[in-house]
Amino acid sequence: MNPEEHLGELIKIKIDRPLGSKHPEHGFIYPVNYGFVPGIIGGDGEELDAYLLGVFEPVEEYEGRLIAVIYREDDVEEKLVVAPKAYTADQIMALVEFQERWFHSWVAHIYGKSYWPETFSEDTPEIKEAIKIVKETGEYQLSTMQTKLKKGRGFVTMLGDWMVDNKIIKKKDIK
Repeated sequence: MNPEEHLGELIKIKIDRPLGSKHPEHGFIYPVNYGFVPGIIGGDGEELDAYLLGVFEPVEEYEGRLIAVIYREDDVEEKLVVAPKAYTADQIMALVEFQERWFHSWVAHIYGKSYWPETFSEDTPEIKEAIKIVKETGEYQLSTMQTKLKKGRGFVTMLGDWMVDNKIIKKKDIK
């Protein structure tokens, strides 16, 4: 598996070190769920490890979005980061610091969109209304979209990014 090719996709992970459990050798407590991708072998010859962020209770398994890949300069295996929402690289490193502090590691790849792939489609009412507004005004004005769609700034920002990615508007049209 080439993890960066699967950024943004849903993957299933099994949790063998749930949030609140104690590491069997080093004694630290896991502040996040930690597990692996069943059947996918990593560089260490064992199943590929994964951090689960944004789930605040212990779980046994989880299907979530692959949002980042962490590489370690001084280890043979990358670590996947799965979550139900997007995080920045700095947020990810802060959340996994409990374990990554022992390695020279960094977020090498991150899902770079503000929305999940299936969030919008051309059939959603918001898209239809946004296209109508853009045709009337000639631009994608964030404040106008918030008012007319009765949605928050985060939503209309994601909607604008989706429209750019789908060549409905150009990035320069977002104001």
